[in-house]
Amino acid sequence: MKTKSALFFSLILFIGCNSNKYIQPSNSLLEPTIKVMTYNIHHANPPSQKADMIDLDAVVDVILRSNADLIGLQELDSVTSRSNKVFQLKYLADKLGMNYYFGKSIPYQEGGYGVGILSKYPIIEEQTIPLPKDSNLESESRVIAIAKISLSKGNDIIFTVSHWDHTSEMNRILQAKEIISLSHTFALPVILTGDMNATPESGSVKILKQQFQNASSQNAPTIPNIKPRKKIDYVFFSKDKNISFGNETVITDAHYPSDHLPYVVELHLQTTNYVHQKK
Repeated sequence: MKTKSALFFSLILFIGCNSNKYIQPSNSLLEPTIKVMTYNIHHANPPSQKADMIDLDAVVDVILRSNADLIGLQELDSVTSRSNKVFQLKYLADKLGMNYYFGKSIPYQEGGYGVGILSKYPIIEEQTIPLPKDSNLESESRVIAIAKISLSKGNDIIFTVSHWDHTSEMNRILQAKEIISLSHTFALPVILTGDMNATPESGSVKILKQQFQNASSQNAPTIPNIKPRKKIDYVFFSKDKNISFGNETVITDAHYPSDHLPYVVELHLQTTNYVHQKK
């Protein structure tokens, strides 16, 4: 999906649904299940290869095997010289048959570098919001990309992705606080995915958890790609919104495409708005 000029920002935030069909019920109450992935793809440069080696098809394969419905991607290139002038997110979306939205964090090599969203459902509105950083520190600009996604007529969700600063916990704390502040303006629940560059016990993640639930009970490590030692890649969702999480996995055999491992979790939404019906 291409960027729109007019953006919503009386945002209605929520979670997305999988590729199964949804129909309006009479008075039913069921729990739809969706699969959510977060994945830092290292601009599709496998760490075991030379810096000029780009393998987007390896990323496609990981996503296909995961069967994820909504995906937050980090470290994407958009028509940069190091990535052969390819709009990486569009390439992935075309290969996967998914909708997409790119959030540019910084200009880079005559193109851009940032985060992206892939969705099996239509993306109907989107926005990229800059995140704060300490002006006294030298660090890259960071953003949060937000997409309003249509599950069915009259029923929408919002899915977000971010990539926090890797150089300073002070910056990460500022970025966590900004996301908390944004979440208070949203009428419905939020799903936040991303590489937070922070471990579960860090101050920045603890701040985020004031408003969001970490969709993991195991906190299995996601980095490095070989013998991972720490978790910095997350799926979060708004608390107190009838959302729960189930099966979770770090895809440990996906160690070739990136220096991060993808994290996938099933989210369950209790709602009267949908009846879940398999194709």
